[in-house]
Amino acid sequence: LWIDKADRLIRYLQLAGEGAPLLVPMMMTKLHRRQGKLVCDAINSAQFADVPRLSAPDQVTLYEEDRVQAYFG
Repeated sequence: LWIDKADRLIRYLQLAGEGAPLLVPMMMTKLHRRQGKLVCDAINSAQFADVPRLSAPDQVTLYEEDRVQAYFG
């Protein structure tokens, strides 16, 4: 989880994978608590391969954030 401490909310979910981190905007997901599922219907499974990656594993720049948001939008 990538948490925005100033706003006290979850901004991104980081998916496990090879290479640079892959982030999914939390606002683009739906949590189904009873089923124990988190669903992102903004893109399909094949499109996850093209999600913009971060250059550093522990920080996101404004440019990278814009690219990730635009991709899912």
